[in-house]
Amino acid sequence: MKKPVVLIVECLSSSINYLKDLEERGYQAAVLESPIIRKNQPAWYSYDLFGAKQPIILSRHEKYEDTLKEVKKLNPVLIVTGADHGLEMCLRLSNDLGLKNNKLSNLPKMRDKFASQQTLKKAGIRCIESVRYTTMEAALDFFKKHNNKIVVKPAKGVSSIGVSVCTSQAQLRKSIALAQSKENYSVTNKRPILQEFIDGEEYIVDTVSSNGVVKVSSVYHYHKKFIPGYAPVYSWTTSHSPDEKEIKPIVDYALKVVKAVGVEWGPVHGEYKVDAKGPVLIETNCRIPGGSMPNTFLNAIWGHHETNLVLDAYLKPKMFMKHPRLIKPKAYGILKHIILDKPIYIKKVTPEKAFKDVKSFHDFNMGFDAAAKNRWLYKTINYETSAGTIFLVNKDREQLLTDLERINEIEHNHLDRLYLIAKPPKPRKHKDTLRELVNEKGK
Repeated sequence: MKKPVVLIVECLSSSINYLKDLEERGYQAAVLESPIIRKNQPAWYSYDLFGAKQPIILSRHEKYEDTLKEVKKLNPVLIVTGADHGLEMCLRLSNDLGLKNNKLSNLPKMRDKFASQQTLKKAGIRCIESVRYTTMEAALDFFKKHNNKIVVKPAKGVSSIGVSVCTSQAQLRKSIALAQSKENYSVTNKRPILQEFIDGEEYIVDTVSSNGVVKVSSVYHYHKKFIPGYAPVYSWTTSHSPDEKEIKPIVDYALKVVKAVGVEWGPVHGEYKVDAKGPVLIETNCRIPGGSMPNTFLNAIWGHHETNLVLDAYLKPKMFMKHPRLIKPKAYGILKHIILDKPIYIKKVTPEKAFKDVKSFHDFNMGFDAAAKNRWLYKTINYETSAGTIFLVNKDREQLLTDLERINEIEHNHLDRLYLIAKPPKPRKHKDTLRELVNEKGK
């Protein structure tokens, strides 16, 4: 008897956890991927990062009708989104196959960063002043209106790629060109958006919905480092309970956002800034949180992991309803992202030297490159160019923070404990764009 098929559109980062979950539930996992994935990453890209069997792999066709025809052959019982750039395809396929999912008509306000802000404005919910790029003259006027400090980003982006904080006219021109480039996993953005800069702390509220019933699955606080000419990059991320006094207003606001953008099924990874006026939406991402977080790490903190919760929402709604509205953590967790101030050439990774005395250490992840040897690690300018992620978990928050300081010390002064650094065989230029990085890895 054939196993029922569940299709993941663009299965990347933490969404790879779907594969193991489906395997354990008795389903056959299938993946629909963009041609760029298989074309540019054949030597190092696979789906066994978290120990699951390789899924059925389909490649998107140039014509949607051809993709639909291939997917129909699998007769999937469910289609979910693995990455932001897979959302439109996921909703179109679900709509055409009559499967549970969000309304295709809600796609613009779910995916487009300008449309989502306009949706909040119409609903009377606090939003960020945003405009679409039309001309450089209009962009300069908006820049001056907001005291020569604004954010430029693709209307449909991935992992903060192409996002810049601009404090000069020269940066503004460069940033608009960057946001218009084709580096965002083949998503083009001829009309990027310009936004007022909100100076405040940044939080994540992750939710999962089942037929309009929303559960808060996790909450995090981003700690970022500013990189001149680019957006601030992730330095570390801390988990928080949704019922903490300072967190509750953010959660309440996030639940309004989920409803306003029309999400009735599945996950929302919502990013929010908090300033003196309170929380405001940065962007909605209708997929689970990224960071290539293993489910063992998430289970240790939350007692669950999002991919499993999403599958419950669609496939076992009665089980989903048993989860509390606000899921509280059972331990504290930190994701520490390694930031490099300059490129380095490494012979291999040596985590056993770096973390042997770190009591909270859970795992270290360089994605699919973890075992790669004799290669460059580039200067960190966004999430994609982070040199690795360290996962820390502890029930003792003080010990966790002590261990974070140890990791920060390694990052700043002792990278030789984490990597065997060597003289490169020949000079290489720093790669500024995702496309250049992908092409480099493909070679």
